[in-house]
Amino acid sequence: PTKRAWAVDTRAAMISVNVKWGKQKFDNIELDSSESPMLFKMQLFALTSVPVERMKVMGLKGGPLKDEASWGDVGLKPGMNLMLMGTAETLAAPAEKAVFVEDMPMQGTVEELSAPAGLANLGNTCYLNSSLQVMRAIPELESALKAYKPSSASEPGEALVLAQRDVLAELERGSSVREVMPMRFVRQEQKNGKMWKHVRQNETN
Repeated sequence: PTKRAWAVDTRAAMISVNVKWGKQKFDNIELDSSESPMLFKMQLFALTSVPVERMKVMGLKGGPLKDEASWGDVGLKPGMNLMLMGTAETLAAPAEKAVFVEDMPMQGTVEELSAPAGLANLGNTCYLNSSLQVMRAIPELESALKAYKPSSASEPGEALVLAQRDVLAELERGSSVREVMPMRFVRQEQKNGKMWKHVRQNETN
C-alpha cells in the first residue's frame, strides 16, 4: 500500500470510547483497534493506577474484556460507554508535604526544571523503563540512534529502533515536571515479545 493509504488505515483504527470508573469518567479515550486489548488496559492503568491484572473492563460482548480478545468480536463501536472495575494501587503517604512548582522559589524551580524526565509505568514496564534510562546514558548508542536512517524496505525490528529513538529524544527534551509516556515503544515490544501476552513482571527476560 502507498504511504497515503497506510495513513488512512491508521486513522481508521483509532476509536474514541468513554470509560466510567467509580465516580470518575474519562471521555474520548483514543483506543487503537489494530493493537491488543492489553495496550488499552495499560492506558487505563496510566489514568487510574488500577493494576492491569486486577481490572475488569465491562460493556462489551462476551463479558469482561480478555487480553487476547479481538476487537472485532467484542462489538467495539465509536463512542461506546465502558465501565472499569478495580481498585487502584495505594501509595504510601509522603514523608514530606508536597511543594508545587508555582510555590517554589526561583532557584528551586530552575533546579526542578533542569532535572531529567522520567518514564510512566504502563502496568508492568518498570524494568523496561529502567533499561531505557540506562541506554539513554550511553553516548555511543545515543549518537548511533540519532544518525540512524530507516531503509526503504521495512526491516524486522526497524520500527522498534525508531520507537526507541523517539522515546529517548523525548526524554532528552523533557524535564521532571512531566513524565514521558513510552506508549509507542511498549507497543512495538508487544509485537516482538511473547512475554507481553501475559501480565507479569518479567520484561527483564
